[in-house]
Amino acid sequence: MRTILIILSLAFFLTADSQIPKDKQLHFSAGVIFTGFTYYTVEAVFTEDQFTDSYARWKPITISLGVCTLAGVGKETWDYLSYGVFDPKDLAATMLGGVATIGVIEGVRGIVKHHRKRHLLKLKYAY
Repeated sequence: MRTILIILSLAFFLTADSQIPKDKQLHFSAGVIFTGFTYYTVEAVFTEDQFTDSYARWKPITISLGVCTLAGVGKETWDYLSYGVFDPKDLAATMLGGVATIGVIEGVRGIVKHHRKRHLLKLKYAY
């Protein structure tokens, strides 16, 4: 089953490269970079002790998505002033990169947290 999923995902990514315009790929990549960098920077500023409040846990997510959106709007405003074209699809590609990055970060964090919890339970009852 795992082999089939790997082959299907590889086929998808090879065909997606030819179907998605290069400009949109660059906007998506910029969204990934801006969001990832901002997320970990904000998370480094706010320690884990400050994440006890439910709103504080969302700070890295909201701030990083805000910076990603601001970067996309800024780039499209620059394009509008330079070329006279504001492309909302480019803005959507940038924001989609940000949302995908947050999804991956939070998904991996949840998996790691789950496995740590299971590992600690095994250690607790091993003796």
